[in-house]
Amino acid sequence: MICFSHLVQVARAFFQFKKAGCGIVVVSQGKAEVLAHFERKNPMPFPVTGDPERAVYKAFGLTRTSFLTFLMPWILWQYVVKVFTGTPVRVPYLSEDVTQLGGNFLLDQAGNVLWQFKSKNPTRRPSVDEMLKAVGGAPAAEVAPAPHAG
Repeated sequence: MICFSHLVQVARAFFQFKKAGCGIVVVSQGKAEVLAHFERKNPMPFPVTGDPERAVYKAFGLTRTSFLTFLMPWILWQYVVKVFTGTPVRVPYLSEDVTQLGGNFLLDQAGNVLWQFKSKNPTRRPSVDEMLKAVGGAPAAEVAPAPHAG
C-alpha cells in the first residue's frame, strides 16, 4: 500500500521531527500479531500501535472510500508509477480494510490538533516537508536518509 512508502519517508525524517520538538506515534488498523510481524521486518524509530476497530480513525473523522476508487485510471496510474520507480508498495494484510483512508495529525501536548491532513484517496499523503514545515522544522532534503531495514 502507498501508506507504507509514506511511513518509510517519515521514519527517515524522524530526527528532523524530533529536533523540531515533535514526537511521532503511528496508529494502524492492524491487529497486534500483524503489527508484531511488521515491526520485526520493518523496525521504526517510533511506536506503531494497532486500532483494528478503527476508533481513532473515526475520532479524527477519517472516512472510507469505495472499491471502485481503485479502478479509477489516475489511481491505478499512481500505483503503476510507484511500482516502476521502486517505491515500496506492499500487499495489504488480510485484516486490513483497504477502503479506510488515512491521515496525518500534529497535536500539541494537550491533544489539540495543530495541523491535519485527511487523505481523500488511497494514494495521497502529505509530503514530509509539508509536515516538517507545520512544526517549524527544516526540510527533510537537508537530512541524510536513514538506512531502512526490510
